[in-house]
Amino acid sequence: MDQQQNQIISLIAVFLALGIGILIGASMGEKALVLHQLAFIEELKGEIMHYKEEINNQFASFSRLQEELLHWELLEEKYLNSLLIENKLQDVVIKVIALEGIETGLENFLLDSGSAYQIFVYTEASREVPFFIQEEAEIYILSGSGNPDEYLAVVLENIQQQGMLIIRVTEDLDEEMALNVASDNLSFPTVNRIDKFYNKVKLLELIQEHLRKVGGW
Repeated sequence: MDQQQNQIISLIAVFLALGIGILIGASMGEKALVLHQLAFIEELKGEIMHYKEEINNQFASFSRLQEELLHWELLEEKYLNSLLIENKLQDVVIKVIALEGIETGLENFLLDSGSAYQIFVYTEASREVPFFIQEEAEIYILSGSGNPDEYLAVVLENIQQQGMLIIRVTEDLDEEMALNVASDNLSFPTVNRIDKFYNKVKLLELIQEHLRKVGGW
């Protein structure tokens, strides 16, 4: 009897020791896991702060570059305008067909270049007086970001067939250099961002090249 009692007590002691060991081990393992997670989180925080600093530095560099670019563009127009654009189209007849008003950059170009330009604001009502468009001119400029309707597209196509140059001028960001509207046969060079000086020079080159081809210069 005593022997059986001792065996039972021994078994109970073993199970108690095993249970206590399991609890202690689990507690230590959980603590280690928590510490590992905390260390990992701190590492992630450090990486995020590092990337944030890099982004801030890049944004600051970008802002400085924008300021420098604006500064050089202003200097470019101030000192090169008289050399490259001023009076370069003296008395050249240019007719501007404005779809949604004329861009400020284009009007400044026409004034500085000394061209003899006229502006025609095209609307549905103006279809009744197409004489401005059909009268002969050396250069036609289609101004604005809107698209010509079918009637105007036909008129422009007739102008092109007579060998006249039509240039599309906008202040849009689109970099495409050709525009097709209303007809597969209607396409012409496009100068975007006419508010930029180098695009004014590009417009001048297109006009001068056409004048040389037709013997107007």
